Amino acid sequence: MAKHRKRWIGAYIYRTLNRPLGYTRKRLAANDALLIISILGVLAGALAAGFILLFRWTIDAPMNNWLPGDFEALPALWRFALPTAGGLLLGLALLAVKSSSRSVGLSHVIHVTNNLHGELPARNAIVQFVAGSIAILSGQAGGREGPAVHLGAAITSWASRTLHLPRNSSRILISCGTAAAIAASFNTPIAGVIFAMEVVMLEFTIAGFTPVILAAITATLMTRASFGAEPMFAVEVLQMTSFYEVFFIAMLGLCCGLVSAAFLSVQRLCLRLSHINIALRLTLAGLVTGAVGYYLPEVLGLGYDTLAEILRNNIAFSALAVIVAGKLAVTAISCGLGMPLGFIGPALIIGAGMGGLLGLLGNQWQPELASETGFYVLLGMGALVGAVLNAPLTALLTIVELTNSAHIMLPGMLAIITATLTSNGVFKQNAAQHAILLSQGFRVQSDPLSLALQRASVANLMERSFRRVALSMTFQQIQRLLENRPRWLLVAPPEKTKRLIDSTDLILHIEELSADQDPEDLQNLEINLLEIPGKKRRLAEIQPQATLREAWELMNNEDAEALYVSGPALALYLPPSGIITREDIENYYRNPLRRRKS
Repeated sequence: MAKHRKRWIGAYIYRTLNRPLGYTRKRLAANDALLIISILGVLAGALAAGFILLFRWTIDAPMNNWLPGDFEALPALWRFALPTAGGLLLGLALLAVKSSSRSVGLSHVIHVTNNLHGELPARNAIVQFVAGSIAILSGQAGGREGPAVHLGAAITSWASRTLHLPRNSSRILISCGTAAAIAASFNTPIAGVIFAMEVVMLEFTIAGFTPVILAAITATLMTRASFGAEPMFAVEVLQMTSFYEVFFIAMLGLCCGLVSAAFLSVQRLCLRLSHINIALRLTLAGLVTGAVGYYLPEVLGLGYDTLAEILRNNIAFSALAVIVAGKLAVTAISCGLGMPLGFIGPALIIGAGMGGLLGLLGNQWQPELASETGFYVLLGMGALVGAVLNAPLTALLTIVELTNSAHIMLPGMLAIITATLTSNGVFKQNAAQHAILLSQGFRVQSDPLSLALQRASVANLMERSFRRVALSMTFQQIQRLLENRPRWLLVAPPEKTKRLIDSTDLILHIEELSADQDPEDLQNLEINLLEIPGKKRRLAEIQPQATLREAWELMNNEDAEALYVSGPALALYLPPSGIITREDIENYYRNPLRRRKS
C-alpha cells in the first residue's frame, strides 16, 4: 500500500511540474510565444550577467591587490617575465585539455550557434573562464569581451538544454547571453543588442529583438549595481565643427580601414601556424608580448587606462604612433596564435590612437575648421571596430552610447562605412572572427534558407496522427486500424530500417481487395504492409527539440525521406512523438502562409 502511494505521489509531482514546462516548450516550438521568450530573456540576461560579473571579480580582485598601478607600474624585467611565463603556463595547461575543448571565444560561439545548433559545451566554457583569467592577469594583449561573450552564451545554452527547450528558441537565448556580455563589459546595452544580432545571429528578427533587449537591460542594471552607473570612459559630448570636416572624416575612415587590413593580415599570417603545438604557440605569443611590453608597457593587459589617457588627449603624437603600432602588432599576433582573449577592446584602443593621430594633425593643419581631438578619437574607435568585426551598426551604436549624443551619428556613419569598405571591400579582408573560423576549416552557414529553417522546430511542424504497426496484419486488424483514420503508418520490420506508409495507399489497397474477393475469405487474410502498392518512405529518428535545419541535414545524411520525431523519456520531460517528411519542410519554406500549425 505504501509503495503504491509513493508511486501515485511521484506521478502527481511529475504531472504538476511537467505541465507548465510542456506548455512552454509547445509555445516556443511554434515560434509564437513573445511573452514567454521575453521572460526567458530576462532570466537569461540575469544568469549571463551573474557569470560575467564573477569573471570580472576574478580578474579585478588580484589586479587591484597586486597591480594597483596596472602593468605600467611594474619594473621592466617583470613586464617581460610576466607575459612570457603566462603564455608558457597557458600553453602547458591547454596542452592537457582535449583539442575539441580548446575552442573558445567569439568565433567558437558563432560557429556553434549557426553550424552546430547552439549546443555550447560546458567544458569549453570552463576552459575559457580559467584560461581567460590567466591570460588577462599575466598581461596578455587582448580584451575581456571575448571570454565574456563565450561565458554569457554558454550559460544560456546550458540552461536551454537543461530545460529541454526547442533549439529554435535556444538561438535566441544564446543571443540574450551575448547581448548581456557586451552590455556588462562596456555598459552599452544598445550596442550589445545589435552586436548579438549582427555578429552572432547574423540576422535581425522581430521575434528576437524583445528578449535580447530585455537581457541587455537586465545585465546593464546588474553591472551598474555592482560597479556603479558611471560610464566606462569619461567622454565629453562632441560634435562636428564644420561641414568641410567630412573630407577629413572620410580620410580618417580610410586610414582606419588600412590599419584594420594590416591587423587582419598579421592575424591571418599567424593563423597559418595553428597546426603547431598549442604550448609553443602560446609561449611564443607571451614572449612577443613580453618583449614589446618591456619597452612599451601600454600594450600589456586590457589597456583601458591607456584608452582613457587617449580620450583626455594626454599622449603626445610620437608616443601615440608607437602605441598604435605596438598594440596592433602584439594583439594581432596573440589572437592569431590562439590567445584565449577578445579583440574588440584592443580594436577600440588602436582606433582611438588612430583618431588621436589624425585629430592632432587636423588641429595643426586647419585649427579653425577641425573639431577637438577627442571627437576624432571617438570616430577612430568606431571605425576600427566596425572594420575589424565587419559590423558597422554595432560600431556606430557603441560610439553613440559612449557619447550619449546623436550629434556623432552622421560623422560616425561616414567614418565607419569608409573604414569597413576599405578593409573588407578594397583589401578583401574577412572579419577577424570569421578569419579564425576559416583557419579551422569552418564556414558559417548564413544563407536565407539555413536561417529560416533554424527559426522553426520540428515539434511544431510534425504530424501527430500516426500509428505504429506490425509488418503483417490481418484484413480485420487493418479495418479496425483504419477506423481512426491515421495519417501515417510506421512499420518497423525486425532488424530492418523503419518504413513509413501513407494510410491512403493502404485504404485503396483494402478497397481493391474488398471488390475482388469474398468478404469471408478476407477476414483472416494476412497482408504484408511493405508489399502493398505505394511509396514506402525510408525513416530516421530525430529529437523534438531539433530545428527544421537539423531535420533537413539528417534526411540528407541518412538518405531518409521522413523522420520519426521522438526522444528518450526524461525525469520531467515526456517528449512528443510525430512524423515529419521532406515535403513538409519544403512546403514550410516555400509557403510561409502555412508555417503555423494549429
